[in-house]
Amino acid sequence: MMKNEIWWWSLIPLLFVALFLLNLYVFSGEHKGKALYTRYCASCHGDQGEGLRQLIPPLNASDFVQKHPGRIACIIRYGMQGEVVVNGKTFNQPMPANPQLSEVEIANIVNYVLTAWDNDLPDRSPAQIKKDLQQCKE
Repeated sequence: MMKNEIWWWSLIPLLFVALFLLNLYVFSGEHKGKALYTRYCASCHGDQGEGLRQLIPPLNASDFVQKHPGRIACIIRYGMQGEVVVNGKTFNQPMPANPQLSEVEIANIVNYVLTAWDNDLPDRSPAQIKKDLQQCKE
C-alpha cells in the first residue's frame, strides 16, 4: 500500500508543470488575440483574414495593414466609414465600432492581425496601442 501512495505523490509535480504550461498557452496574448479576433472580426474578415469578395477588405497580406499598423486600433474601437483601397481594390462597406473592447483586448487583436497568417509585422506595445487610441478621430 505504501508504494502506491508514493507513486501517486510523485505525479503531483508533473501535474503542476502540465497545468503551468497549459496556463501559458491559454492565457498567452496570441491565444487571446485569436479568440477575440474569432469572436469580433472573423465573421466579416474571415478566419484566415481573407476578407469577403468586394465587400470586406482582407487583413491577411494587406498593404493597408502593412502601411498603417497604428490605425488598426482606432478602426477596431471606432469603426470605419467610406472608401478604402486594399491591395488595389476599393471597398466601401462600413465597419461597425467596438467600443466595449478594452485597450488590452484591442492590443491583443491588433497584435494577432499583425503576426497571423502571411503577416509578419512587429507587435505594438501596450503603450503604442494607448497612444494610437489617443490619436484617433472619433
